[in-house]
Amino acid sequence: SNPIVMKKGRSAWTLHCLYREDDGDGVGGNGGGGDGTVNRLLEVIFRHGTTLGVRIRRGVERAALRRKFVKVQTPYGCAEDGLGGTVDVKLGVWGDGDGDGVDNDGEGEEEIVSVKAEFDHCRAISERSGVPLKTVAAYAERKAREELGLFPDP
Repeated sequence: SNPIVMKKGRSAWTLHCLYREDDGDGVGGNGGGGDGTVNRLLEVIFRHGTTLGVRIRRGVERAALRRKFVKVQTPYGCAEDGLGGTVDVKLGVWGDGDGDGVDNDGEGEEEIVSVKAEFDHCRAISERSGVPLKTVAAYAERKAREELGLFPDP
């Protein structure tokens, strides 16, 4: 939800609900119009909220980068955490080098545009070693960038 200002200067909140469309039986799944799910959400909003009206937008789409993982070794690990200082680092990959930004042939160049350390691994290492979680994550991401020959994060 987001804070907003309505007419006459009244403050309010915008509520966003994401739902999986169902096939009309209210069970969920992928298919039909999603009316069963929408009706259940509307009932909750109207019964437990103060609004008299709701705008419904359908067909929200999502775009995502392809993902790859690399493992990097940190100097902070302990044998007890089961990781031994190893952190998975998630790479967000864009394109395949043919200029259209879509990897449709599985060949060609690709660009790594995002490097993020796996939170759960960093947390486990941080808890065992006493090193701040941010420090573990920053080290893992920097190490992954170095090993992959990427420029450092600005």
